[in-house]
Amino acid sequence: MEPRFTQNTTHRGLFQSAIMLVVLLLGISTGTNAQTTNVSPYCNVQHTGMGTLGSCANSWGFHFLRVKLNTIDHSVSCTNSSVTTGSYPYRFWNSGPTTTLSAGGTYTIEMQTASTTYVTGAAAWIDWNQNNTFDASEAILFGVTGSTAPWFSKSFSVPCNALPGKTRIRVRCQYATAFTAAQACANVTYGETMDYEITIANSSNPSANFFLPDTIFAGSPANFINANKDGYISHEWSTSVAGLSTIEATTTHFEYTFPAAGNYQVRLSSTNCSGTATTT
Repeated sequence: MEPRFTQNTTHRGLFQSAIMLVVLLLGISTGTNAQTTNVSPYCNVQHTGMGTLGSCANSWGFHFLRVKLNTIDHSVSCTNSSVTTGSYPYRFWNSGPTTTLSAGGTYTIEMQTASTTYVTGAAAWIDWNQNNTFDASEAILFGVTGSTAPWFSKSFSVPCNALPGKTRIRVRCQYATAFTAAQACANVTYGETMDYEITIANSSNPSANFFLPDTIFAGSPANFINANKDGYISHEWSTSVAGLSTIEATTTHFEYTFPAAGNYQVRLSSTNCSGTATTT
């Protein structure tokens, strides 16, 4: 069953105005970042069932609670402000939070939506080529739904041909239905859309380096910690036990149990968008 929204703002508006007045008088921080409802130069979006009550409409929860990506960890409150651009409810967090992603690096986006009553779909896009359009090929999360204030999570890699500099990421949620990769700009009935500005950094010259354990015992696992955790496409580990040309792991870090006491070699090859570096 589709939720029905009603509007009763006579006392609510007075109460919220009073709260805001107290906040201003006391100088209390509301914990919000600067934002705008101006979507330009990106595509406009509408959530036609939400009206001018914004994402707080009747507390159905068709809005975001939290967005996490790399150094972004943004707790979000719904907004009941009237929107003049027709893109309700939409927010561009133009003054942060923000983060930097490295070409070739792998990251995880996590988003939580608020509804505990209805199934919610969520999706995300990054404008890799900075053409002010969220193409279907730029979708990093789509085709998923969840319930009971669900979390949505997806790992993705930054393309090596992503243009360096500032660009936007768009996150969307909607009632009941999963987004397709082509729906970054589609109008929906109930939901919310938010944009953030992020920076894409060029990959640096590759390097390979790792930290050795203080002590290694035969027959016990030894952990080798990679010094390069971010901005790399792949890592390959090998040992002289099986032969340095034999790849034994492709994880960021490496755990290995040596069969007996002796002298051994460990090799790491790390690859980013600029090439490959190897150390032994």
